[in-house]
Amino acid sequence: MNLQASDLEMFARLRIPIELLEGAGIVRVTDKEAREDYGIRGGGDMAGVAFPYFKPSTMLNGRRRWYLRIRRDHPEVEDGREKKKYVAPTVIASIFIFPRLLNCLPM
Repeated sequence: MNLQASDLEMFARLRIPIELLEGAGIVRVTDKEAREDYGIRGGGDMAGVAFPYFKPSTMLNGRRRWYLRIRRDHPEVEDGREKKKYVAPTVIASIFIFPRLLNCLPM
């Protein structure tokens, strides 16, 4: 896992254990990784924490990500408000999040 201490502190405040973060595949990405590996477009720095989404039918195979959103570290600020704090490669009207929790599923 490559999350920074500040990321882990944020998740700890939310009472999200490290094991859940690891199981869900949540990682930190650089601006270059966000753009080249995940297809994120737009201006500004896209570095941040990546939240992968999985379809239920692919959850047991370990690495079949269906979708991804990135919580940017430094989104643009307009009128005192953060703009585009979360970015994704494409827009989907509504999706249900299925974190990859292999050790929580019955075998």
